[in-house]
Amino acid sequence: MHKRQTIIFRFFLLFLVIGMATGYFLFLYHQNNQDASSLDQNANQLSDNSTPSPPSLNSKFYAAKRLANLYSAEFYVDTQPVDLSLGNSIVVSKLHSLPADYEPDNLVYVNDSQRLTADAAAAYEQLIAASEYNFIVTSGYRSYTTQSNLYNNYLATNGFDWAETWSARPGYSEHQTGLAMDIVEVGTNFDTFGDTEACQWLKDNAHRFGFIHRYPESKTSVTGYSYESWHYRYLGVELATAVYDSGLTYDEYFALYLVK
Repeated sequence: MHKRQTIIFRFFLLFLVIGMATGYFLFLYHQNNQDASSLDQNANQLSDNSTPSPPSLNSKFYAAKRLANLYSAEFYVDTQPVDLSLGNSIVVSKLHSLPADYEPDNLVYVNDSQRLTADAAAAYEQLIAASEYNFIVTSGYRSYTTQSNLYNNYLATNGFDWAETWSARPGYSEHQTGLAMDIVEVGTNFDTFGDTEACQWLKDNAHRFGFIHRYPESKTSVTGYSYESWHYRYLGVELATAVYDSGLTYDEYFALYLVK
């Protein structure tokens, strides 16, 4: 009787082990299918030109590749048209050009003399209301023709090298989008604004209203522009905050997370 019980117990243990092993292999099979599905989804996201959100890039490889492409690109040579379907998040730079006839259809006046898109203008008014400083927009929307005249004037007056780092060629200026503004404190100018408390406040708080400081210090090799304490770009609060928190230029952020 004891021997029979021992045999039954051993068979029970054998079936238990077989059942556990089967369950484990089924679990591994399910996990592998999930991982493969996840990889397929990531591949589809890349092929469908999706927009990954930080901090989860598709992979470090793709991040490095995108940045390498940005850092190795030659200004005004390795260019592509601006994707206007991106709305407020479009990037306009020395690598991304606008059509000569592009003009936003929702421009409104700020400061009675300069124009921004309706979204950017509303955000600017909120910024002004929240600040203790007396800011003024000295330049907002510029047409292709206006930018052409400005650039050519700089070229004739200050020479090629100066014009290339302080101005944009026509079709490559953010000002043509109506989303960019040159902003200073009343009583200052481009030469003195960068040393003011108002300038520092703007750098620290503009993202709360949807703006980013577009051309920061020590980033000329990336943006193509010398440091401009006064140039701000509207993106919307969520995106501007993400860019601000990242510590990246918008060119770098766009290459990592928004590139199509």
